[in-house]
Amino acid sequence: MPQYNGAIAGNALAGFFPNRVEVTTSGTWVVPMGVWAVRLTAVGGGAGSGEANLAVYGLAPGGPGYVATRDLSVTPGQVLTITIGAAGTSATGSAGSITANTGGTTTVVAGGLTVLIADGGGTGIAVGNGGSTTGVGGTGFGQYGKGANATTRLATAGAVLIDY
Repeated sequence: MPQYNGAIAGNALAGFFPNRVEVTTSGTWVVPMGVWAVRLTAVGGGAGSGEANLAVYGLAPGGPGYVATRDLSVTPGQVLTITIGAAGTSATGSAGSITANTGGTTTVVAGGLTVLIADGGGTGIAVGNGGSTTGVGGTGFGQYGKGANATTRLATAGAVLIDY
């Protein structure tokens, strides 16, 4: 595998990373030998859907998690600490205005510094008089960070994709 020992400039390394690790649980990742640069993509957790009276008003979908990407110079053996944003839970009930939980924030820490943050999506809000607001959020990424919808009512957790 090629080594890279210089500063990373924008997208100059596009196509440079032949390997990908998808991290879906919080923990640590150790930079492999011979790796001097990584591309990190963090996805925040998707938010839950809100509801008022499901039979009458339906659901307000949760927002997807935000996505953040950056290239990072690393050294072999360096430890990245990763916290994965949880999926927000959807509200249940039929009386009054009921909101759900936002998606959790995904972070990557290297050398004691937070190097990447992706916030979770915002909750959908449904109110008893029939109004509803879809939760705000980012775009999610593939299967990660999806906001809850009216069919499944399940949001998905965030992730960190590490290309090296």
